[in-house]
Amino acid sequence: MRRGLRAAVFGAVAFGALSATSSSVALDLTPLITDVTEDGSTYRQVSFKDGERKIVFAPPAGWSCAGEPGRFEFRPASSQFTQGVIESTSSIVPKAGDSAAVDAFKKQVLADLPAAAAEPAVVTEGANTLLIGGYPSYEVVLTYKLWGKLLERSVLLVKFEKQPLIFRFTAEKAEYAALLPGFRRSVMSLHSVEPKPAPKPEMLTEARGGPNSPQSPMVAAAAATPTSSP
Repeated sequence: MRRGLRAAVFGAVAFGALSATSSSVALDLTPLITDVTEDGSTYRQVSFKDGERKIVFAPPAGWSCAGEPGRFEFRPASSQFTQGVIESTSSIVPKAGDSAAVDAFKKQVLADLPAAAAEPAVVTEGANTLLIGGYPSYEVVLTYKLWGKLLERSVLLVKFEKQPLIFRFTAEKAEYAALLPGFRRSVMSLHSVEPKPAPKPEMLTEARGGPNSPQSPMVAAAAATPTSSP
């Protein structure tokens, strides 16, 4: 029964996400999770496919992760209403002075609250409150009531390189301030990793002991053949 309620809670908290782009988007938010060890410490790293390269970041320790091509979500086991989301979107990051774009974004944020949400109120908003990867952003923070709980939500719109992304964090109002920094540190670690260049043909030949390689049998035989004095 408790598991069913928990699933219903997360469904309601996540309901109505900002419109995602189609599967044609190169960035695939289906996560590949690996353990990375550095300087004697081990942490989890999440990577997403972005064409030939990948986008990686480190989620907060102990948070569970799940995702699909257009949406990735992560949450702590200890907090029922807390949820972080990274989502592909077609929304445009408002530019300074573009009040029409700001109003459209705020209306979309409000429209995407759970259907059962009540008394929504914008707490604060602003441009470039968090520069993930150094890219421009716009954030709206609001509160609302859901099933007798007062929740707080941050919705950050970022054009990360070529792909607009939504970074959304939701928690109970009483826990929001304590949990938000961990979420922000996590998403600030997001960065791209370019694929390693393929070895050049001459490098492969040398590595395999080609005709001009010092490891080549022909070169070794020639070096071992004695020469006569003139």
